[in-house]
Amino acid sequence: MICPSNFMAPLATVALELSQSAKKCFTQVVSHTCDIQLSQFPPRTFKSDSMSIKISQGEYESGIRECKRSLHGRLTLQKGDPSIATRHLHKKLSNLLEEIKNWKIISLGKGFFEFKFISVEDMRRV
Repeated sequence: MICPSNFMAPLATVALELSQSAKKCFTQVVSHTCDIQLSQFPPRTFKSDSMSIKISQGEYESGIRECKRSLHGRLTLQKGDPSIATRHLHKKLSNLLEEIKNWKIISLGKGFFEFKFISVEDMRRV
């Protein structure tokens, strides 16, 4: 299943809350993040024993365009180094990437990050 990037937008909020609340379990953190009505989801269908959701061609193409300007990476720290907050990592990288403006970083957990850029050229420079 391919989901458009705007469908996944609340994950940034979830990831931020997860990093700030280590004592809560995952279900406690995500249970109050947003109310999404089931009517907002595309209708589901069943093929054999599997459920599928049809995504419109326009949403699919929108997600593909968004992915073309994104990179995934992992921050590997030395043993014993303290973890670094996403906002601090963004600030450190901004100093190295001064010529690239309006980029975003989203924590995906376990040291993985998604970097989103305004243009493909900016992404390629990185």
